[in-house]
Order: sequence, then C-alpha cells, then structure tokens
Amino acid sequence: MSVRRNVVANFAGHGWSAALQLVLVPLYIHFLGIEAYGLVSFYAVLMATMQIFDLGLAQTLNRELARALGGGELAAKETRELVRTLEVVYWIVVLSVCVALALAVPLLATYVVSPMSLSPETVQDALTMMLAVVVLQWPVVLYQGGLMGLQKQVLASALRMLFATITAVGSVVVLSLVSATLQAFFVWQILVAGITVTGTALAFHRHLPSAPRAAQFRPRVLARLWRFAAGACALTAVGVLLTQGDKWILLERLSLEAFGYFALAASASGALGLFTTPIFAAVFPRFSSLVARREHGAMLALYHMATQATAVGIGPLALILSLYAEDVLWAWTGKAETAYFSGPLLSVLALGSLLNCVAHPPYASELARGRTSILLGVNAISAAVALPAVWLLAPLLGGMAAALMWFAISAVNFTIAVPLVHSDLPAKSRVRWLLADVSAPLAAAAIMLVTLRPAMPQDSSRGGTILALAVALLLALAAALIATPALRAALVRSR
Repeated sequence: MSVRRNVVANFAGHGWSAALQLVLVPLYIHFLGIEAYGLVSFYAVLMATMQIFDLGLAQTLNRELARALGGGELAAKETRELVRTLEVVYWIVVLSVCVALALAVPLLATYVVSPMSLSPETVQDALTMMLAVVVLQWPVVLYQGGLMGLQKQVLASALRMLFATITAVGSVVVLSLVSATLQAFFVWQILVAGITVTGTALAFHRHLPSAPRAAQFRPRVLARLWRFAAGACALTAVGVLLTQGDKWILLERLSLEAFGYFALAASASGALGLFTTPIFAAVFPRFSSLVARREHGAMLALYHMATQATAVGIGPLALILSLYAEDVLWAWTGKAETAYFSGPLLSVLALGSLLNCVAHPPYASELARGRTSILLGVNAISAAVALPAVWLLAPLLGGMAAALMWFAISAVNFTIAVPLVHSDLPAKSRVRWLLADVSAPLAAAAIMLVTLRPAMPQDSSRGGTILALAVALLLALAAALIATPALRAALVRSR
C-alpha cells in the first residue's frame, strides 16, 4: 500500500472535480442566472447537511476495513457481515430522512428560500427533484468510504472522475441544447445519480473478500462499533453546523440573489477542500493501520509529511484567492458585477478555509486513534457562539457576517483545538509542526504574493488576468517548496 500513490490518485480525482467546477460554474450562471444558481447551490447545502445523518457509518467502515487490512488478511465472513449491517442501517436512514424532507418541501419553498423572479412552482419542483438526487447520491459516501478503507483509492478516484465528468458536462449539454431550466438540470442529476450509486456499490462489493454464503445483518456489529460511530457522528454533526448552518441562516435572511453571490464565493473557497480531501483520504486509513500496529514513529513521520504537503499544496492557492479575490472571480466568471459583490466575501472565506485545511492532519490522527472529544467540544462551543452571531449580523452585513464567523471559527480551531490534540506529542514535534510544517511554507508564499500584487495588470483581458494569476500561483508554490526542504527531499526520493 503506497500513501504517495493514494495521494496522487485522490488529487487526480478531486483535482478533476475542482477543474470541472472552475470551468462549468460560470456556464451554469450564464444559462440559469445568479438567482437560479443560488437554488442550485442550495442543493449543495442540502447534500452537505445530510452528512449529519451519516451517523459516522462511512468513517467507521473506512476505519474498520483499514484496521483489518493492517492486521493481515480480511476475514471474509466477518467483513461482509460488517458491510451488510452498516449498509442496511445506512439505506434505512437515507430513505427515512428523505421522506421527512419530502413532506417539508412546501415549508422550505415558502419560508426558507426567498426568490425574486423564480415562481413558487419552479422552486417547489426544483426542491422535490433535489430530494430524489439526494436519495441516490448520499449512499455513494458509504461505498467510497469502503473503497478507501480497502486501499482501492485509485479505483475510487477513477470512479469519481468518471461520474463527475458525466454529471457536469452532461448538465451543460442539457442546459444548452435541451432546456435552460432548473427542471431539466435536476432531471439530468437524477439520472446520473442513479448510475453513480449503482456503479460505485458494485465496484465496492466486487473487491470484498468472497464468502460461501450471503452476508446477513448482525446487530452485534453495531454493538461493537457504536461508540466510535457515535463520536464520529457527533463530530460530523457539529462540523455540518459550523460549515452549513450559516448558509441556512443566509437563505432565510437574504434574497436568493444575495445568497447566490455568497454561494459563488463559498464555492471558490470550498474548492480548497477538494485538494485537502485527497490527503486526508490517503492518510486516514494509513494512520488507522499504523495505530493498530502501534508503529508510533512511522505515524509521527507521516503526520509531519502530511501537514507539509497540505500547507504547500493548499497555502499558495488559498492566499491567492484571498489577496487577489476580485481578479480571480473576474477571470473565472467574466462578470465584473459578480466579482465586485463576491470578491470581499472570498477574501475572508479563503483565509478561514486555509486555517481549516491545515488542521486536517490533526483531525485525521485523532479519528485514527478513536478520539473525538477534543474536536467535538471545541467545535460545539464555536457553533453555539457563531450561529446566533450570524443570525443577528446578517441583516446588517449580509454574507460578510457568515464569512467573518467562518474565519473566527477556523482561527479558534487552529489556536485551541490543534494544541490540545498535540498535548501528547513531544515538545520538539509540536514546535516543528507549527514552525517548519505550517508557518514556513505559508509565510514564504504570502511574501511572494504580496510582493507581486503591485505588478498585477489592471484593466487586462480575462486571458491576461488568468496568465498573471497562474504565474503568481506558480511562484508562490515554488517559494513554499523552497521553505520545506523535508518535503522537497521526499518528492525527489519518490522519482
């Protein structure tokens, strides 16, 4: 099993998703308009919110399969019983939650979403079709988690790239050639979601160890795993409150058009997570395996390397999104008005996302050890303070209220939760993590970008702006790599 190979495969899968988003979001806005794009963004919010009802099962399956691999050959009977039990519970929860949401569609259309030009019928039809997509797309998380635990991450990334391409490119074809409506957009999403869940489930089951008899649902599996699953579920629920609660508030407090501007900025900053997730997905099962074998030295070495890779890979991009926000949005969408309204939001959101991303390796190490209390406690307190603040400030500050709260939450997590996670590390490792792994590459990239900012061409064409941004990003990435000799050495050895 190669962590490096898995990181590359995950980067390819998630990077391709980010590239599709980069290219196609402006087309969605062109065909549908910013208000309808706000409703499409609500689907993303709804899908992310559903993670609360994952019940920690996807992470539990990932961890248990990785631990089983770390200890030797998988026992076919026990493994398939584990999968079948978690699978049955997962699908029951999915269907139950979506039936409840279907009954709530009229309330969502009336009291949550605030359209200005879209008709109530259009909004209600779109919400109903969203739920159909959620029913089909949600279980993909479980099967992807299983593939990750089995160390089939190259396959998982290939499937992700394939289905993301079919979904995104097909959506643009439908909007341009069939009908530029929300109904046509979501009909295509439903069709592809059905194909995606079927293909991913078949691929996962095909790589499970064979057994002479069909697996059965076993309550004893839940009795053994419920404690970790409950901790992961609580942590996920609080995380969803922190990352999606503000969006639900903005949907109710702002117009759908104003939410669309915020959603565009959040989509740009959220792309950073598409680059962090591959590292997390690769190291989490490896961390779990090393913890099971008590190889603490190898665990610590991988921990430092994963943090450096995150800081170098994410830092320059996050900083350019923050320091060059309006230029990035103009180059992306070609709409000066959109860049003007979304730019300040992106500047703040990107900094918050950067702090959140570099905290992912500590988060992965805690989960691998089966510990969730520190992150859960800090995040719960943050949510209890931040969400009421967004509710009060949104009428005055608009989307900036949520952007500022996101930055504040990420800063608290970085300055309080991470040191608590590090409390059992040697002092030398703690200092190395903060100074060498995180601060050095980020400071180098920031200095480079601040130095280059006055040279950014004004009133340039979109092509000229894109070229200037690409050069600035490459120079910032080079500066970050120069500041991390250990990562450079590892990259050289991997050739």
